Amino acid sequence: MDISGYVLTKNGVSGHWGMRSNKYTDRLAATGEMRMLLDNADGVFDPDDASVLTGWAINTKVKMVVTFDGVNYTRFYGKVDSIKLVNPTSYEFTAQVLVTDWMGYAYKKTLGEQSIETYRRGGELCAEIVTAVG
Repeated sequence: MDISGYVLTKNGVSGHWGMRSNKYTDRLAATGEMRMLLDNADGVFDPDDASVLTGWAINTKVKMVVTFDGVNYTRFYGKVDSIKLVNPTSYEFTAQVLVTDWMGYAYKKTLGEQSIETYRRGGELCAEIVTAVG
């Protein structure tokens, strides 16, 4: 579903990728984030509302596609991490949405029952972690 029509352009979309630079000191990515302020006047972004968009909830997959010269570029891909609804008594029916990338999932996932690996290269270690996390 396309939700671009609900994005309030005053605040727009902001965020960052996990790798802040390409320096040698950046060895591990942080969690990438995309923040959006959405028009929620119809209650379509409130998971507890009867008129919620079908499939909209925490962990809904979201991707940002930018079109330039007729070519689509996917610039961010993640899942809804949090939805903060603005108090409707303020007459501002909005939803602040935080979307995090895969590193957000990996950060929250606890690895359990893993054997101790010794004498392995870094690539092998990363493959073992990715296999364990899923």
